[in-house]
Amino acid sequence: MAIPSEGNGGWYACLYDFAGLAIRDFIRGRFNPDSAALLDVGAGWGKYRLLLHEFAVMDAVEIWRPCVEECALEALYRQVYVENVIDFIGRTLRYDAVIFGDTLEHIAPGEAARVIQVFESRGAVVVAAVPFTMEQEAVDGNPYEKHLQPDLTPEIMAARFPSLRLLAQQESKAVYVSG
Repeated sequence: MAIPSEGNGGWYACLYDFAGLAIRDFIRGRFNPDSAALLDVGAGWGKYRLLLHEFAVMDAVEIWRPCVEECALEALYRQVYVENVIDFIGRTLRYDAVIFGDTLEHIAPGEAARVIQVFESRGAVVVAAVPFTMEQEAVDGNPYEKHLQPDLTPEIMAARFPSLRLLAQQESKAVYVSG
């Protein structure tokens, strides 16, 4: 994920957008920062680490090594796993909550459903922010920025990911949670 530009409010505006605040408030309202373990999938520039800074245990999965280095993610998170989340689920690590902040649309539908199911089977609450009907190709040379689910709508989300329920929606973006 590209670092938000300085123009139009830059990273600060992106930090406190609708989905960021909805996810932050949900996590804070449901989990104890001293004992909960969080995982940020597709950490990008570290948005959710900054929003949930009080949580003692927060790890990240980021597939794009240049992003990890450019955004100094290893300084933000307890542990950063530089790999595809599809491979990461082979690890038997347990998290209380797994955040897919603008990430789910970058994973093919069947693989995304399997990843969600694995995390849920391990007791994690899955939280996902998704844009609806948004096509996107590679960004800043990162091929993983391509949207493999550009067709998402509330109806498609319900069909593909029946364990997720709508938490909040604003225009063409929504936040979903499991549990």
